[in-house]
Amino acid sequence: MPSKSEEPDKSPEPRLWKIRASFRRDVRVPTTVTMKTNISLSRVQGPDMPLPSSVKNMEELLRHLGEKIDFLFIDGQTGKLRPDIDILVNGKEIWFYPEGLKRAICDRDSIEITLIPLGGG
Repeated sequence: MPSKSEEPDKSPEPRLWKIRASFRRDVRVPTTVTMKTNISLSRVQGPDMPLPSSVKNMEELLRHLGEKIDFLFIDGQTGKLRPDIDILVNGKEIWFYPEGLKRAICDRDSIEITLIPLGGG
């Protein structure tokens, strides 16, 4: 029988949703990105999510995704990203890029969208 120190860690891990989204810039060249998030995407069917060709930058992606899951990523009054949302593109915070949310989505981008849980007591 394994001792307590040898037992595997059974702490719950947050579920990360991985989505491969395909963008069609034109008929010949689709753009594919990988998205990872801790936000429930149960309304999105499977790991592949087609996006309209009108989605060209991060802001448009967030608005489109928000419509699909009924969630506001961007404040409608200020036009700013919610403070409890963290976005990484290719491992760098979105604010690292001078364009911010207007950063164009490129082929093979890796996008992480995280809802930061707030604690209190």
